Amino acid sequence: MTIIYRSGLFNSSSNTYVTGLGKFDDNKTAYDIFSNSKFIYEYDNRTKLYEYPTLMKLEKFCLHNNKSLVWYAHSKGASHVHDFFIGPWRGVLNYFVLDNWQLCYNLLMSTNYTTCGAIMAFDRVRKAGWNTYYAGNMWWAKCSHVNRLTRLEKIDQKDRYQAELYVTSEPAVGHFNCHFINLNIPISFNKQTANCTTNQPMFWARW
Repeated sequence: MTIIYRSGLFNSSSNTYVTGLGKFDDNKTAYDIFSNSKFIYEYDNRTKLYEYPTLMKLEKFCLHNNKSLVWYAHSKGASHVHDFFIGPWRGVLNYFVLDNWQLCYNLLMSTNYTTCGAIMAFDRVRKAGWNTYYAGNMWWAKCSHVNRLTRLEKIDQKDRYQAELYVTSEPAVGHFNCHFINLNIPISFNKQTANCTTNQPMFWARW
């Protein structure tokens, strides 16, 4: 959460909805961290709810705020702290969605694109409409777009990966990919050339 304070995203957001999953004792510290009234924090001890509780809060917000923008992030890599690959991956996602959030914000406010993020991937094995996604599942979106998506209650929430496919599950609309990364090789990220000026090609997750 340090990032959203430093970048000004917290102050620029009307509210920040946070969901903690796990034992209550593990969430006591979180209650202190998210004590600011702009944080709306809830927890559930069912860890296999995955990302769906937070996404459902986002969905509900959009139903009442069709002209708003929303951003979504999560604790990617928290359970893989010793994985050398996860840190750089999350760094790219943080850069575009949280650190330099104005890039996606300004793009969505000034264009017809409906979502914005980095490392968009294509999975040819999955059915059309459910085969593109922001790898790592961090992004910005227009609420008007979210309101066109299949309601989360109709999605198989036992499949944790459906959450990653959710925001780009409407195929005939504009999804913007700020940055291409090949996830099959070590990540090299140059912030000097990182921007959201050109819609980058997708990474093919499965050939």
